[in-house]
Order: sequence, then structure tokens, then C-alpha cells
Amino acid sequence: MDFFQGAVETYLRADRATFINPEFYLQRAVKYENGKQNWYVDILCVNFREQIVHLCEVTYARQPRALGNRLRSWAENWEIVKAAVHRDAKVPEDWTIRVWVFCPEDLLKKVVPLIPNFDPPALITTLEMVVPWRYSDWNRVGEKAELKHSDIPEHMKR
Repeated sequence: MDFFQGAVETYLRADRATFINPEFYLQRAVKYENGKQNWYVDILCVNFREQIVHLCEVTYARQPRALGNRLRSWAENWEIVKAAVHRDAKVPEDWTIRVWVFCPEDLLKKVVPLIPNFDPPALITTLEMVVPWRYSDWNRVGEKAELKHSDIPEHMKR
């Protein structure tokens, strides 16, 4: 785990209806191109109020190719990924599974095109938004909309 992943974990935990599992081991039923059948999700985030599970990925890589490859693999096998989350995390079948990407503001123009179409669409939050003075530290509800970056498509905003 790196510093920024820890900052995102703190941000997610600020909503008291949210529980997280960092470095969540997810085993799939199909193989990756490199032959692996599993990976670690940076943070599995379960929100009981919204009945949603977020597969959170955190990056600050200047060339986020690995993120793009991972998300593309998830999108190509989305039904299998969702089934694996339901199976491994034991969340109810009717709960939503959604991708949530965290990246620096200056990488948005590189990261947004790498995110495939998911149903529901992936969310994006800039790392600048996860600093503690940008959100309420007791429920994270009511985040300041004016602080959200204009390079994030509307359907990818929280």
C-alpha cells in the first residue's frame, strides 16, 4: 500500500455507512492474458446505505497503462467480475457493483479515455478531493460539488 491509497481509505471511511477491505483478493473464473486467475483490488468499498460495492483503484502513475489494462479486462469480463465479488465478499446479489477510480487532477485527460463503459458507469474522484479539509470527516455526505474537476464527465461524478 502506498501513501495515496491510505489517503483514499481515510476518505472512504469518513462515510460511516461505508466499510472497506484494502488489497481485496478477488479470484476469477477466467484467465487474464498473462495466465493469472486473480488480482488484488486496491480497495473494496461497501456502502450499506446505498447498497453498493465499489471496486476502487488508486493511481498516480504518469503513464497509467496498467490501470487501463486492468479496467479493460474487468469490462470484458464484467459479469464474471461481479459474480466473483458477490461470491467472495458475500454481498447480496441485488447490490450494485461499480468501479471507482482515484487519480491526480492533472492525469484526468489521460485516465478518463482509459475507462471503458461499465454498467453502471465508473466513478472518478481526484486525489486532491480526498484531502481531509475537502470533506466532512464524520459522514462525507455533501461533498463540495464546486471542487469537482470539469474534466470528469458528468456521468462519472459522484
